[in-house]
Amino acid sequence: MCLLAGSKRARTENGPPSAARLVAPTEGLAFILSALEAIKAEVAAIKHSQAAIISEQQHLSAQVTAMNETQRRVSNQVQQLVNQGKKFYTRLHDLPLEIIDQIFAWIPVRAVLQYRRLSRMINKRLLTTQFVMLNLREPDFREESECSLTRLWLVLPQPYQAVIAREMAGKVTSIAGCEFDQVKKRLPESLSSLTAAKSIELVGCKLIGTIPDIFGPLGSLINLDLSNNSLTGPLPSSFSLLTGLRQLDLSNNQLRGEFPALPNSNLEEVYIARNQFTGAIPTVFGSPRRLITLHAQHNRFSVIPASIGQLTRLKQLCIHNNHISSEIPPELWNLRALKQLFMRYCGMFGSIAGIGALRNLKSLQLSNNRFSGVIPSSEFYRLQRLQTINLQGNQFSGCEGNLWDLTQMPNLYSLGMSQDVPRSHVKGSFFLSLSQNLSWDLNLNLNLILILILNRMDWIRLASH
Repeated sequence: MCLLAGSKRARTENGPPSAARLVAPTEGLAFILSALEAIKAEVAAIKHSQAAIISEQQHLSAQVTAMNETQRRVSNQVQQLVNQGKKFYTRLHDLPLEIIDQIFAWIPVRAVLQYRRLSRMINKRLLTTQFVMLNLREPDFREESECSLTRLWLVLPQPYQAVIAREMAGKVTSIAGCEFDQVKKRLPESLSSLTAAKSIELVGCKLIGTIPDIFGPLGSLINLDLSNNSLTGPLPSSFSLLTGLRQLDLSNNQLRGEFPALPNSNLEEVYIARNQFTGAIPTVFGSPRRLITLHAQHNRFSVIPASIGQLTRLKQLCIHNNHISSEIPPELWNLRALKQLFMRYCGMFGSIAGIGALRNLKSLQLSNNRFSGVIPSSEFYRLQRLQTINLQGNQFSGCEGNLWDLTQMPNLYSLGMSQDVPRSHVKGSFFLSLSQNLSWDLNLNLNLILILILNRMDWIRLASH
């Protein structure tokens, strides 16, 4: 009985599993199957995307093939037109002009012009407006600063100058200096396109030829400086249209002819020294009361017009080394603001009576003329600001009243006198700058005491013999 009972318990323990034990494995299998389905869906989506990419790739490949075919056909057509012998391009000249433009357009402006030497055809092509427009669109042009661009502008060929001037018309307000100072240049006519320019300073730029008549549109111009060049010919009539001009410097050129009247300008400073101007000293510069400085020395002017007396604000008048050969017009004594009067080497004659009206005068240079008569001492006493006087090389007979008392001129430190003036006429003391020389020999018996200024602190008194 015991064995039988044990056997029943064993069968009961080792019998079939219950429903509760089968639930967990069934749920795990379902999860795995669900995951597999999701993976299959993702794989299917990837395959679909891959198929779409392959299709797009095939489409692009077909387009590239079509473009290559088109390019081949165009190339064949061009080759047939240009290269009739169906040979390969062995020379630059065989290329179509459009291709040449595209090749050279990538070369910077500063370097591309050296390739003009390759051939006449290349030279001609690189100077066309079409090519210039292409070349100037490249970064080299866009990145140039306004200043450096204008410095290079003068040495560029005319087509480049014209295109740049049009591009920069409303931007450039100042044109100063130039590159390649050793290269001779001409003033470009395209300058008229730079209508916003207020200042043009092309000093010592090796400019040659005449000044073009293109200044009409430059109404905003205030300062024009073309000094120290080799410009020739007369001044253009369009100068009279520069209504805003205040400073004009044309000195050290080879300009000739009569200087034109500039009634519409507002000039304050005029420098026209060292040219070949003829006729009358110019005095018409818009409002006569504006002009402060007039330097017209070393020309061929022959007349001081009476209208010079209208320049009542004039402070500097330098007309020395001209062919005037006349008396001083009395209107000159109206220039009461004058501080410097330089009229040496002009062949002038007559008296200098009236000089006392110029009470602001600091420097008077009348040497090497033919002035005669007596030196008006009493008038010089009125010139209390006068510092330097040079009357050498004239024909004065003496001093007014046989006396010129220099103690009445406290600021005078430099005196140049003609030897024709008796030394006994000069009395008192005066100051002589160490850097100046008197016409009189200091070893002669002088009736005065010379005070030689070695410096501003130490004076040495030299007694006369």
